[in-house]
Formats: sequence, structure tokens, C-alpha cells
Amino acid sequence: MSRLAVLYSCDENYARIMAVSIVSLYENNKEIDDVVVYCLIHNVKDNTKHNLERISKKYNRSIFFIDSASICNNYRFWESNEDSRYVRLLADRILKEERVLYLDCDLIINGNLGELVNLDISKYAVAAVLDTCRKKARDESDMQDINKYFNSGVLLMNLKYWRDYNLYENFKEFKQAHNSKGMFRDQRVLNGTLEGKAYILKPQYNVTPELFKFSSSQIIRLCKIGSFYSQGEIKEARKKPIVVHFAGVSIYRPWFENCEHKYTKQYREYMKKDQFTHFELKRENSMGSRISMFVKYYMPASLFIMTYSLFRKD
Repeated sequence: MSRLAVLYSCDENYARIMAVSIVSLYENNKEIDDVVVYCLIHNVKDNTKHNLERISKKYNRSIFFIDSASICNNYRFWESNEDSRYVRLLADRILKEERVLYLDCDLIINGNLGELVNLDISKYAVAAVLDTCRKKARDESDMQDINKYFNSGVLLMNLKYWRDYNLYENFKEFKQAHNSKGMFRDQRVLNGTLEGKAYILKPQYNVTPELFKFSSSQIIRLCKIGSFYSQGEIKEARKKPIVVHFAGVSIYRPWFENCEHKYTKQYREYMKKDQFTHFELKRENSMGSRISMFVKYYMPASLFIMTYSLFRKD
């Protein structure tokens, strides 16, 4: 019997966005016999939990809620206001699963995840997709090979490996040694601790906006790295994305009115699947965000790279 355990983390503000992601997961993985969803929650209302349970029951799936604060109180090595950022680092302490697929809330599952169910990662701590972040974030991770820096929005976690090698202590030690603010602090801990222990997935499993906009050579230039996925791999990811990750500014996020992402229509079709997910779209009112949107979305990729190269500090 095929089985997939999935882990999300959210508060009340992101619960409906997470629900859309869960609907897409259920819709596209009906061939998997057993899909179990775990939600690490922070200040989520009872009515919200009821709606998530109702949606899961409609698809004949199971969903469980775990209060983040109560777990973090026993293991926290960060500030209490950062629980939502770091709580997934406790996955091996929270769950009894051997492996679990962690997913950010701001994505949809656009295809079948059966390949991940059967993927052998027994020698790895995680499986993930390479990231397109700037060099500063990579340097902060203190990695020897910054080309292997991964995006932590989709993580197939080998929790048996985490327990066998007591990665909790490694995470804690790294965090304490690299406690400056910086960029993507939880992702920094994961990359810095798990260098050489991450299986690199095909880009289809975490297609961020940059993968739709830039070529392989442009990403290498932008990120100041030596290697990345081939252009053929990126084209295949664009053609058949399995996970579409709406990271970044509102023009890439389909729950905003002004979104112009290629998969906006598909996202909003999932929204219509249930009254709880069919919520009112948000508006972007920040002038700074609007300028950023224009630069990132409307400016041609080659011009963006030239302009970015002139002003960036890393």
C-alpha cells in the first residue's frame, strides 16, 4: 500500500492559503492509497480546524493538528517569536513517521507525488531542489559548496536519519554559532547543517517564479554560482511542474488581485473547490512592493540582470 505523510506549518493568517495547497495535494494524488497531513499550528481557530478536517474527510484523507508552542517549549533554541520559522526543525521529535514531505503553504501540487513516495533517500537527511537565492544568503550558510544550496520550501525529510544522527543537536549548534539576523535564517540552518547530506531533486518539485523567468545561465550569473540545473531541465520543469511555489512578491501570488503568475488560473480553480478556500483576494497597497513587482515581473530578464548587477552589494 502506498503512503505519503505531509507536513505543513501555519497560523490563522495563512490557514486558508494552506487549505488551497492541501486541496491541490488531494486532487492530484488520488492514486496514493494513504495521504496523511500533519499541521503544526499557531493560534489557529477551532472553526478553521473544523473546515480543514471537513475538506480532508471529503477526500477520504486524514489530518492532524499539533500545537507548535507546546512542542517548542520543550526544545526551543531560538526566540519564542520565531516558533513558526524554526518549528519544522523539530519534525523528528514531533512525528513518529520515518519520513515526511514538508511543504510551505504558498504552493500547489500540480502533479502526482508517487515518485517521491518510492524515492530511496536512506543515505540522505533530506531531498530538495536547488535554490535561486542571492549569494549573500549562500555565504551566510557557511557552506563549502554554495552551488548545492537548496530551497527549503519543499523538503522530503528522512526522519530516521535525523534521529540516528541526532540532527537536532547539530541544528542547535549551528544556530548558536550563526545567530546573526541575515537572510532566510531557518533555511540557513538547514543548508549549513546538511551540506553533503541532501539529495538534489529535479526542479519540477519546486518551481519558483525565477525558474519561469530566467534561463540556467542567467541564474548562474545572478546568483554568482558555478553550476545549476541545465537549460533542458529548467524547460522540462516549466512544461510539467509537479510543485508550483508562489514565493516572492504579490504579483507572483495568486491570492492577490494583481497576480500575473502563469499558474494563477490553476490556483484559483483549486480555490473554488470549497467554500473555505474560496476567499476574497487580497490587494497590494505598498508602493515599495509595487515598484519591486514592476522590476521583477515586467522588466526583461536580460535588463533586470544588468540593472541588478550594478546595484547589488554581494
